[in-house]
Amino acid sequence: MKKLLTNTLDLFRRNLILWVPCQIAGIILFLLRRLQRAGIHWLLEYFSMQHSVLGGNVLSPDLTQAQHRTMLIVYPLGTVKDFLEICLFVAALAATKNLVQMILEGQRPDISSALREVVPRWREVLLFSFKYMAILALSVGLLIFVSTSPLTPERLRMHAMWKEFALIFTLVAEACLAWLLMPAAIRLLRQPGDPPIGVHERTWGVFLAVATSAASSVLDNLLGKAETSVFLDSPWQAQALGLVNTIIVNSTQVYLFIALALIAIQHSAFDPSLALDTQSSSWSRLSSWIGRTRKWNGGPF
Repeated sequence: MKKLLTNTLDLFRRNLILWVPCQIAGIILFLLRRLQRAGIHWLLEYFSMQHSVLGGNVLSPDLTQAQHRTMLIVYPLGTVKDFLEICLFVAALAATKNLVQMILEGQRPDISSALREVVPRWREVLLFSFKYMAILALSVGLLIFVSTSPLTPERLRMHAMWKEFALIFTLVAEACLAWLLMPAAIRLLRQPGDPPIGVHERTWGVFLAVATSAASSVLDNLLGKAETSVFLDSPWQAQALGLVNTIIVNSTQVYLFIALALIAIQHSAFDPSLALDTQSSSWSRLSSWIGRTRKWNGGPF
């Protein structure tokens, strides 16, 4: 599978259009999180104020009640936001696969066409997003149980509070999540009637998912530390810097999406002549397809 990694990197570097779906999803996610923070601040301020008999508004003496009322609104809306974010990235994954397929077929990739091909499969996108969110919620619930439950041994609870434990637990949970969802993800990227994913493909898909998740965490921590050390003159500069950091962190997801697209295209029924031979790990035809795409790629690479 070394060829898979190198050919994924080649597509990643030479076809910047493959970055677009994931980065659009990341930018929308960035804006939604900023909107959520502003909404929470506004709700707290709204519920913390009460009308004075002397005219005007005064701060309520019961701030706990204001926080409670705010959370009653924020939690349901936050769940909807989280589901929307997952749907956006799942749709971006499907659109990236469509773009990769266009490249491998020698066509000029078109974003609008790639997105239009996702629309008829909106039920599958929603179903996969629901599965992802449900399994993720179970993982988070398990971490909370381990770290707070009196039934958990005290030593294990102490370890669960460590940052290193949370990181290891996250990677293990990511591996389990990827292993459970990889067949559904590949089915989403393949056409009906295509063969199911094999164990070899599934294993490599899980490895790539965990590796990119770890890389994202490292990049996020490094950029977060760098961001706190930079003095900015205005909030707009901070927002712009945060947006740039989001694009950088999401680059690892772009790589993962391209790799999963290549895995899904193997033995795909869209064109039997383009099927890849995974048993012999022969990716020479893929290399030739990538070479043909360079004639119209106008990027700096």
